[in-house]
Amino acid sequence: MKALKSLFGKDKKRSKTPGLEKEAFLRPALSPGYYGAFPATFGLHFLGRSQDKKADYYIIGLDHSGASVQPLYAVTVHKGTVKHQVTLHAGPNHSDAALGLAGAEKLFRSMSLVALPAPAAGSGDSAPTAVNDIVQLSPQKSLKYDNFNFSSVVGSGAREDFEWRSDNVLKPPPKGKLYERTLVRVRSGNGAEETVGRWTDDAAPEKTAKLGTFAFEGSGATGELGSYWGLMAVMTLLRITQIKLEASAAADKMLSAAAKVMLTGAGMGMGA
Repeated sequence: MKALKSLFGKDKKRSKTPGLEKEAFLRPALSPGYYGAFPATFGLHFLGRSQDKKADYYIIGLDHSGASVQPLYAVTVHKGTVKHQVTLHAGPNHSDAALGLAGAEKLFRSMSLVALPAPAAGSGDSAPTAVNDIVQLSPQKSLKYDNFNFSSVVGSGAREDFEWRSDNVLKPPPKGKLYERTLVRVRSGNGAEETVGRWTDDAAPEKTAKLGTFAFEGSGATGELGSYWGLMAVMTLLRITQIKLEASAAADKMLSAAAKVMLTGAGMGMGA
């Protein structure tokens, strides 16, 4: 678990002339029009840390019986003071080309950016562009909930708003229920909200190295929202997961440091 713990607002229009804060997400250039193909349900697994300790490695995969996992997409989380912090690869190897990027808009700030491939030539906008699509993922924090907003183009070509909603963070889930985060389509076709995805924490990640399971639901599972949206859902989930892991690791370090201070003080008192 120690290794595991050491280990995505409103979107603006796609930027054709990105500002300095977006430069880290322009490279590598993502393959236009390719958004991957994700299964209806998949797990996210921690593999380990790189030898130089500059990256943590994960895999998106299908979970089979007997604890076997079929790798689908590799994920690299880049350590250190960098804006580009998450890379989703286009295959099961961490050497495969990038499919999506995510990270911080500005260092030590809460706003996140997600970079997806631009549309292929002739698929929507008037002119193709080699510039990655860059979208904001905005935290909407409150005392009880830890929510994130973004907007995305859906299958119809319209842009819609979505929100990742957490369980109440101030109280543990009821007995037998695992912590969940739901992805909500804020306005679906009939004007009502709709749950289109669900993340569920694993019961014992420290034993299995599996962080949790994601499932597309409703129009998110039928394909109605399109493959661009599907990749956006996955990338925002990866970014949020990375943020939560780092926050947990930082809290553990603070508690450990405080415990050492208390023990030191107690030892000095006994010596006196």
